[in-house]
Amino acid sequence: MANEGSLDELLHSIEQVVETETDDFMELVRIACLDIARDFAGADLSGINLRGADLSGADLMGADLRGCQPERYQP
Repeated sequence: MANEGSLDELLHSIEQVVETETDDFMELVRIACLDIARDFAGADLSGINLRGADLSGADLMGADLRGCQPERYQP
């Protein structure tokens, strides 16, 4: 069971994501304090705008990417 402090942090992160006016995937990842290298395996990312997102190092094993049109990343 999560402690009250971690639940408050989670609720705060969700509130920040909902209130933001950006649709930039990487900015939303940062705001939500997620880790691109571990938090998206198996995630439903269908239809998400990934344009400009740096997905190098991301674990997307089993993620649903239907409808995504990511640009080719060029460092």
